[in-house]
Amino acid sequence: MAIAASGIPVAIVNRGGGGRIPIDRNDGYLRCDSLVAHKARIVLMLGLTKTGNLGELQRMFNEY
Repeated sequence: MAIAASGIPVAIVNRGGGGRIPIDRNDGYLRCDSLVAHKARIVLMLGLTKTGNLGELQRMFNEY
């Protein structure tokens, strides 16, 4: 929790195959929707090459 509060992007991924991660825009975490962990990691790494803005990174996760 302290890491996310410091501005470092923290992604939440469902590794159990149980479906989508609900989006709560006010908690400071990135929701990886239905992506598996290794795909979410790639999206995060590519996204961080373009921006550090959490809103823009979340948009990328929502789109891809």
